[in-house]
Amino acid sequence: MASPQHDLVAYTCDAKRCLTWFIRSAGRSFKMEIPYDVVVDSRFANVSPGIGSATFNLERPPTFFMESLARPQGEEPARFWQVC
Repeated sequence: MASPQHDLVAYTCDAKRCLTWFIRSAGRSFKMEIPYDVVVDSRFANVSPGIGSATFNLERPPTFFMESLARPQGEEPARFWQVC
């Protein structure tokens, strides 16, 4: 799932067994991961044609990340996800 501007992207990853959301706002990138094992309950409802609402009840908070830029001396900058 993605917004038209791709400032919000959500997907499931069976290999990592988690739900992941990527959020881009004001030039910054953020990520939220929810392991399948912490999902206690989930519901989906159709709101209108082409639009739905997903609700997840979790047994603990998701993990949040912010994209950062490392600048090793003499090397190209590298992007990485930092837990926040």
